[in-house]
Amino acid sequence: MTRASERSVARRGFTLIELLVVISIIAILIGLLLPAVQSAREAARRLQCTNNLKQLILAAHNYEIANGSLPPGTGWQAFAGNYSDAPGHLVRILSYLEQNPLYNAMNFDLPMFYSQNTTVSGTGLKLLWCPSDGAIVNLRHDYPAPYTFDNGPLPMYYSSYTGCMGTWPTFPFVSSASSGDQSLVNECNGVFYSLGFPPGDPVTIYGTAFPGKPGRPPTKLSEISDGLSSTIAYSEHAHGLFSRDPDSNGVIDFYCWNWWVSGNFGDTLFTTYFPMNPQKKLNTGYYESGAFIQGDDIVTAASSFHPGGANFAFMDGSVHFLKETIDSWRFDPRTGLPMGVIFNTPRYTFLRPGNMPVYQALSTCNYGEVVSSDAY
Repeated sequence: MTRASERSVARRGFTLIELLVVISIIAILIGLLLPAVQSAREAARRLQCTNNLKQLILAAHNYEIANGSLPPGTGWQAFAGNYSDAPGHLVRILSYLEQNPLYNAMNFDLPMFYSQNTTVSGTGLKLLWCPSDGAIVNLRHDYPAPYTFDNGPLPMYYSSYTGCMGTWPTFPFVSSASSGDQSLVNECNGVFYSLGFPPGDPVTIYGTAFPGKPGRPPTKLSEISDGLSSTIAYSEHAHGLFSRDPDSNGVIDFYCWNWWVSGNFGDTLFTTYFPMNPQKKLNTGYYESGAFIQGDDIVTAASSFHPGGANFAFMDGSVHFLKETIDSWRFDPRTGLPMGVIFNTPRYTFLRPGNMPVYQALSTCNYGEVVSSDAY
């Protein structure tokens, strides 16, 4: 019986052309996959940012239940003959953010920037950092002594989130008790604003005399007549937009703004006076025509690194992603100032009735505008 002969099978490798084709196909697949991966990561970061804002607005509601009003945006506090910044609204809601030990570390009998309160300013909270704003994550800056009001060092962490002051570009600070300051304070239209100065004799702060008069009590939910679902409470503030280079005075904006314990403009309060993401819309990036604006557009506006817009928490507890193309008032290219606004003094603005675009209307709490949900 004849056995079948065994035959060897010849094996050959890839040719150079075949190898190049395979490599090209892999490169194309990676090129197609990479944007999808990046998009998925940004979606996850945006979701985390949404959750952060959700926790902030829920904490603000719990504060309101316990205290009868929302926390004040900012204010001035007297101690030992000095006047300094009172703790900002984010400090006041710490106990409702499951941060009781940090809240208990705050001495509310002292203004914010005293050495005894640097434990608070020198503690960072992940909740306050938008993950898309990588520059702010774990960012700490230590100002050397003498920096606090009692000449100590000041450690500082930062916040991606700010409370809404409405459309005003400034706190209504005035230097004379006869200047009608209370009526100007009453024109403030957001849910957060200044408590003003401690009552009593005129005080001097940073070389300027101010009447010792209170500003305006914190907002109650019952005072938000525009509706909780149509009123912005918090938004984002992209810290990475600030320059890391010192200016002519040696000041570095990257470290000077978004202090999480402060309630000032550029720290934890924003205004819709400038459009959202102004770095994409305003030519110069800086508008300060007259003393009525306390900072430039990047300092005072809402902004984010999420593509196409930013997250906003509303007073009803919801969080919405508002597109940067939302209806907002236009700016006069000759002046760098918004059109549709009346300036009755070099310092304060009053809105023209019936001329409130959607973005500005959402930032006011008691102006009576009707905003449809499909407008944003």
